[in-house]
Amino acid sequence: IEAIDLGENNLSAVDLSPLSECERLSDLQLADNDLASIDLSPLGDCGELRYLNLNGNVLTSIDLSPLDGCGKLTDIDLGYNRLESIGLMGLSNLERLKTVSFNDNNLDAIDLTSFSTCHSLATLDLGYNSIDSIDLSPFSGSASIQELILWVNEINRIDLSPLSSCENLAGLYLSRNGIDTLILDPLESCANLEVLQIGANDLSYIDLAPLWDLSDLREIWLNYNPLDSSSCIDVCEYRSAHPTVTVVTDCDCGD
Repeated sequence: IEAIDLGENNLSAVDLSPLSECERLSDLQLADNDLASIDLSPLGDCGELRYLNLNGNVLTSIDLSPLDGCGKLTDIDLGYNRLESIGLMGLSNLERLKTVSFNDNNLDAIDLTSFSTCHSLATLDLGYNSIDSIDLSPFSGSASIQELILWVNEINRIDLSPLSSCENLAGLYLSRNGIDTLILDPLESCANLEVLQIGANDLSYIDLAPLWDLSDLREIWLNYNPLDSSSCIDVCEYRSAHPTVTVVTDCDCGD
């Protein structure tokens, strides 16, 4: 057996123990059920597992440590649950992990340390949670991270310094938090940055100078921030000098 799809079956419980003998299992789909808990221990012997989808259940906590034996795992989707805690220790050994989706849950904190050794991680989606602070230092020096999605949380301050060495970062999504101060200087070295979304925060000041020479940049979202007049002048000057970049702003730039 290489693939099992039990999605959309109204399952309230599932015993994965028979899967411990499925050495060729690569795809396990359990999305859109009513699972409130699940023991992933039997998957520790599934060395060929690549895709694990538990999206759209009612999980409140989950321990991912049993996945440390799934060295070929590339995608984990736990979005649209009710997760308040996630045990991430098992992820530190997953060097092929590319996409992690923890969006639309009830997380108020998360320790990203385990991702520091996930050298293939390209996308991390933590949007639509209740996270109020986050340490990005585990991504320092990451050559793989491309999309970091943190919009719609409760973050007040965030240090972007660890991203200065993330040369392949293409999208940073921070809209709809409570950020009141944001220093963009670390992004100056993110030559592949294409999209920066920081709209709907509490920013009264923003300095776009670090973005001036980023030739791949195509979208900057700044709308719904109480930017002061000096910042608006800066924003309008940037937009005038970069006609190929879509700058979404409430500033009056004489359009």
